[in-house]
Amino acid sequence: MADRRDVVLFLTLAFLWGSAFVAIKFGLNYFPPVLYAALRYEFGGLVVLAYAAATCERWVPRGWADAQQILVRAVLIFAVFHALLFLGQQYVPSAIAAILVAMNPVLTAGFSRVLLPEEDITVRDAAGLLCGLAGVVVLVGPDVAGLGGLGGLGGGESGGLRGPLLVFGGVVAIALGSTLAERLDQRLDARPLTGWSMFLGALLIHVGSLASGESLAAVQWTPLSIAALLYIAILPGAAGFICYFELLDSLVPYKVNLVNYVVPVVATVFGWVLLGEVLGPEALVGFLVILLGFSLLHWRQVRGYVG
Repeated sequence: MADRRDVVLFLTLAFLWGSAFVAIKFGLNYFPPVLYAALRYEFGGLVVLAYAAATCERWVPRGWADAQQILVRAVLIFAVFHALLFLGQQYVPSAIAAILVAMNPVLTAGFSRVLLPEEDITVRDAAGLLCGLAGVVVLVGPDVAGLGGLGGLGGGESGGLRGPLLVFGGVVAIALGSTLAERLDQRLDARPLTGWSMFLGALLIHVGSLASGESLAAVQWTPLSIAALLYIAILPGAAGFICYFELLDSLVPYKVNLVNYVVPVVATVFGWVLLGEVLGPEALVGFLVILLGFSLLHWRQVRGYVG
């Protein structure tokens, strides 16, 4: 990643996606959680679609192959993941949510070994997956300390294990969705594919929001709440994905996805500065164990990258 442009894009992406966890936590003071997720991606999806229309020769889906890709991504990667993430962040600090989401590449690799016929499970793969899960156990264990007086990750909001389990359930959904999408034929460029998936996923989230009894009447419309919604929709939601696409044009996916391990650092700093969140050493240990699991699952790429 020696090119200066790539470095700037990578750091910008880490900044945007890391700050998103803090923006979610802040916005939950004003918005019902599922509705907040829906509004974020309804606005963000439209921006990404506009970007796709301006930069891609074909941006309108055609045929069953495109429809399958969009449906899998809309349901699992956008709707289920983000609904559970926003629900879970009611009960956990933003940095812990970011660390749990860093399990995504670990679980994706695990699902790939099981569901993709060309992938074989090795002892190192099993050890990597177990390391990742052990890191999650460290994070959600009853002795985790330093989370603003939290016993475990339920927090002062008295969520018990509800918060981390909701977030982790969302991570399972996005990892499974990524693996299933890998099995499908992709004919549509990633830009319109993401835009359509994002917008359809947002509509599905909105249906879930209405079904759960949430409504726009419950939103506290203030300058701060509007700013939070616009920020999370346009910058992390739309501009973040645009940075991601630009990086994929010049780097292999493995290097781009290393951003997953910078995002928790950004989220921790923002959570501390803006929300007063303080993490104990167990959070760092859990993150490092998850990172070790990722390294074991992607040992060849890690060795080649370091070498």
